[in-house]
Amino acid sequence: MSSNAAKEWSGTFKELAAKRDKLKRQIRYHLEQHKKLDEQANADEARKARHQQSINTLNKAHDKITVFLKTASPRMGQGKRSKEVKSNITDNQSAKMTTSKGTIQGYNGVAAVDKKHQIIVDAQAFGEGQEHHTLVPVLEKIKQRYKSMGISDNIFANNTIVTADTGFANEANNSYLYLQKINGFIPDNQFRKRDPKFSEQQKKYGKRHIPTAKGQKAIIPSSAFTFDPIAMTCICPAGELLPFNQISRWPAVCLCRW
Repeated sequence: MSSNAAKEWSGTFKELAAKRDKLKRQIRYHLEQHKKLDEQANADEARKARHQQSINTLNKAHDKITVFLKTASPRMGQGKRSKEVKSNITDNQSAKMTTSKGTIQGYNGVAAVDKKHQIIVDAQAFGEGQEHHTLVPVLEKIKQRYKSMGISDNIFANNTIVTADTGFANEANNSYLYLQKINGFIPDNQFRKRDPKFSEQQKKYGKRHIPTAKGQKAIIPSSAFTFDPIAMTCICPAGELLPFNQISRWPAVCLCRW
């Protein structure tokens, strides 16, 4: 679900500081141009107005980033190895997420449904693209809700079966289900290799990804990219826009998926 925040305002603290420095350089440039026009006898007033407008806009953006960096703390991920993830100046609870329609700044909506009665028993929005860490808070909320309604002190102790898709499978969730004695069924991401129903899938539809040597990433040739020399951008075979960063004598590698 998209949030009311632009993904352009996202970044780690290091990236946001670099963006602030870039804004400083742009402000300095417009100030110099404005000063030069002031020194001219017949200066173009329209150009002076445009430079002043640019200075005002850039100053607001610069101050916005500065205030955020001074008042906020780096946002840390929830994986096994906790590392900094991108913050967002406008809505720091949202996150950058890859969807079928491209990358958005938004939330991951998770709903739990009572199969027997066909009703939604819990729905929450999480500012994380990964679903792993959302299982426990959803189940705890359901347990709390059923207890407060006087239905059951522990709904999962009443032979309730919990099912979830592969996105929720990890060691932490399996341990939680085991320790809480919850009858849960979550397939791991290797279940297709063990299920005979999927044994003919590769023969029917072919391989999903480019074949590569073990431990190596697929290298896509430059001829597969569409380059725009004016905008200095590339479109990769997956349809993703690759912005220009720098000129390098080493070949570039695209790590996005087909």
